[in-house]
Amino acid sequence: MLSSNSIASVSSQLQMNQTPAPKSNRTATLPFFHGTSSRAAVKILNEGARNIFDHLQVWDVASKVWSAILTHVESQWEAATLFDQAGSPYAAEAPIALANAASRNQQSLMTYGSFYVTLNFRNACDYALRSQTGSELVLMLSEGFRVLEHLGDPVAGQIREEYPQVSEVMRLPGHPVVMELKGIEESRITREDGNPESWPHIELFCKLADRPGVVIPGAFRIAGVNPGDITAIYDLKDWVASDFSDIFYRPDAAAIERAKHSPSDWLHRSNRQAT
Repeated sequence: MLSSNSIASVSSQLQMNQTPAPKSNRTATLPFFHGTSSRAAVKILNEGARNIFDHLQVWDVASKVWSAILTHVESQWEAATLFDQAGSPYAAEAPIALANAASRNQQSLMTYGSFYVTLNFRNACDYALRSQTGSELVLMLSEGFRVLEHLGDPVAGQIREEYPQVSEVMRLPGHPVVMELKGIEESRITREDGNPESWPHIELFCKLADRPGVVIPGAFRIAGVNPGDITAIYDLKDWVASDFSDIFYRPDAAAIERAKHSPSDWLHRSNRQAT
């Protein structure tokens, strides 16, 4: 969930936007959040968001990993048992994610290739803290390899040898960050599943997000993200992932403020640390 300050900010912006306004303007002041890795954030700030999966042949890897897993079970749902037996914490999500990636499905939840954001700052933090790569798809691929290696399937090693660039991405160092985006026209926003009718879901989130015991993902896609859309970077290097195991956990407002940097300052600091 968002911190109380963040929720108040989103809710107040929604109330301001209730005055009749052009459709393209009513989302312009809302803050959206994107959880990722420091390495990915540097690339986005320098080049804008781009789909790196085609270049890395991630779709081919996902197809081969998923096909190999299906040789051990008869259905996608049975595959969840294999993930659980291999010790994966994503036994429910990983089969869906890999099946969607293998089929290049873009019209449902847990699909990849688009730029995903949320109005829920807490959820963006949770996403960022999951994996040092900043990519849920790469994380799910690593879980697929975990299953194959647990089963002793030699296909895992064969795929790694055939696509060394994917294994390299899995090993790249990085730490979690959250990017804040503002000034986003409604025409660029779709719901998480690709449905263009995003405004009703935005309204619902802003009306219910500050209610005790209510957790709303508030997830969307944004098209054509460029460096100018990024208004702040929250550096989560010293944040503890286990804190977010409680879905009702809210980051402290002071901690959020300490983590917040302007994009230019954060990028300058990151470039200096890399040299």
